[in-house]
Parts: sequence; C-alpha cells; structure tokens
Amino acid sequence: MPVPLIATWRMHIEYQVLSLTHTLNMYCSADLVSGDYVINLNAGGTCTVQQAADGFGAGFVPMYRDTDLISCVAQLQEKSGFSWLTRDVKTVNGTPATTGATVLASQNTLVLRDISSHIGKIIALETTVGLPFHVTSPGSIPARLIGFYNEFSEDSGSGTYRPAKWVVTRGDNALQDEPLIGATGDFNDKVRRARGLV
Repeated sequence: MPVPLIATWRMHIEYQVLSLTHTLNMYCSADLVSGDYVINLNAGGTCTVQQAADGFGAGFVPMYRDTDLISCVAQLQEKSGFSWLTRDVKTVNGTPATTGATVLASQNTLVLRDISSHIGKIIALETTVGLPFHVTSPGSIPARLIGFYNEFSEDSGSGTYRPAKWVVTRGDNALQDEPLIGATGDFNDKVRRARGLV
C-alpha cells in the first residue's frame, strides 16, 4: 500500500539533456526565515536552498556529459491543496563529465529505505551510466552512479549539505544511514518514444 503523502515541501529538479527536459522530485522540510527560504536538516539546523541544490548537484551533475546537460535548476516547492507552488529557484551547480557517452533514453533508479522502512525512489534519466544492471549492494553500483548514491547515504557520502542531510520520503521520514535496497539501469519507454527510438 502506498505511503500517504505527509511531506509538504519538495525540491523539484528540472534538467535538460540535449533536446528533452526531465524532472526529479525529492521531498524535504523548509521554512521562511527573515524573508529567505531555508531547508531544514534532518539532524537539526538549516541550510540555504542554494546549498541544498549544490549538495544534490555534487553527485548528480557528474553523471552527465558536459556537452549534453544543457541546464539544471532546483525549485523549492510547497504543497497547497492539490498544487505545488514554487517558492524559490536556484541553479544546480556541479562538475559534469568530460568523457563518456550519454545513453539516450536510459533510466537509473535508486530504491532507498527510510527510517520507518518505507521505500522511496530517485530516478535519473539519460546519464552516462552504462546499461543494463541491477545491484543490491553499494559496492556493486556502477562507477558513474556510485557518487550520486553516496550523496543519499549518511555512511558513504561526504558533502555537508548532500541529500542524505535533508531529503525525506513521502511519509516525512529521513533516510536510513545506509538506505540502498537496489539500483537498476534500464531504458525508459516514454523517453524512447520521445526520442523516436521505438
């Protein structure tokens, strides 16, 4: 049974790979403090929206080829009724790859567990990570994906404001310290159709 949506904030990532725009959503907690929005850290304290965006970008952007990732923007959004309202917008910074080929229509999925043992997914489309694969151990995650996964792991990551510090699941729970259930690489049928590959 799906976990009810309790989280009322999310970081909505919009990124363009060549000619297609993709999105990725991560739930979080935020507040308005002295006229600026801040992200609440799971262990206490806060960070700026830009710090959270860059913490995400440190692992995300290196999966993409510098010539193919056209733009990457983070929107802090608040749930209001059935809508998500954008409260702040920041550019996601990171260092893209200078080698490797973009795997068109690819999908890399991280399946993660929160502290209440509920499951969440993070999906990155059209990266330079080779396909296909399915692994259940962090040590077996492909090289170009492991840096991204580590940003969601309290045990493996190192960034001060990486997603492991502020991401919550639908039920508004932090991730487990080592949250991996599985990582999978395959093709996304919807993107294949959009690319004219089927």
